[in-house]
Amino acid sequence: MKAKVLFGIFVLISTFLGGCIDVDLMNSKEEIEYMETGFITEGSYLKSGVIEEQFALQIKNEEQVGTMRVSNDANTLTVKIAGNSDFNIEEVQLWVGTDPGEVPSNIKNRPIPGKFPYKLSGQTEYLFIISKEEIALDYDFGEGTELYLFAHAVVINANTGYIESAWSKGEYLDEMPNYAISYSTYTPVGGGGCFPHLAFCGEMINGTYYYDINKEIENMVADNGEIIGTVSYIDQQIRFFFDQAWMFSGNTPEVVITGYNKPGGKAFEVYSGNPLAPYPPMYYYYGPLTKYNYYAVELNVQYCTTDN
Repeated sequence: MKAKVLFGIFVLISTFLGGCIDVDLMNSKEEIEYMETGFITEGSYLKSGVIEEQFALQIKNEEQVGTMRVSNDANTLTVKIAGNSDFNIEEVQLWVGTDPGEVPSNIKNRPIPGKFPYKLSGQTEYLFIISKEEIALDYDFGEGTELYLFAHAVVINANTGYIESAWSKGEYLDEMPNYAISYSTYTPVGGGGCFPHLAFCGEMINGTYYYDINKEIENMVADNGEIIGTVSYIDQQIRFFFDQAWMFSGNTPEVVITGYNKPGGKAFEVYSGNPLAPYPPMYYYYGPLTKYNYYAVELNVQYCTTDN
């Protein structure tokens, strides 16, 4: 595995030094992490200082088939679920609340995933962003009230094609091995802190944000839909201007830039790394970026607050 990682690093360095070439881009930085580690530990610290709880997604023999990552900011709970290299997730059902007794169940008190309020299917990674109002009336993350998450997934073994039922790791409803239904608990991070997000630049076209360098100014948009600043192309520099309380997170790479001749066309790797940063809240990446008119710009950012 170490040899594979070193080879991957060599290829990336060679690509960057050799200029812009046509490449097949990976779906996300998280996928690289899954392949390199092979497993996920629970409760890891992000570089921003925020705790992101991570739970195994497992089938009845306790074999790990994926992960569930849970975090929160002052107003929303974020849940991300993904499979691993051996299992594909076909669909996910999720219930979140403060009282496990309220989870939809049958007369034998067995949870019914089909009646869970959050459902998605046919994706590589499943993202749920849940407002505090959806969890309970007058719910406040700052109070640190424990949450219960019943996360169920239908997974397919990529090697055998066999279909399995999986739940996030935690407390079992019954003793193993008779049943394999489990639920996870999460205690929100309340008060002040820094909360990580992905952000994108420009205008969304067919599901992807594209930054048009021929436009004078465009928005930076976080993954929760919030506009967090603006981006401009000035003197062969892409300049990032953050709104108050937003900044780069320190998670590498902080900036990933991909070039396009047109939206939806071939993708060309341009840059992956950290920006030049003369002073906050303005940072920049130096070009020149004259080869392409459109760029997909992905940023690792964070929102920091001192609210209690």
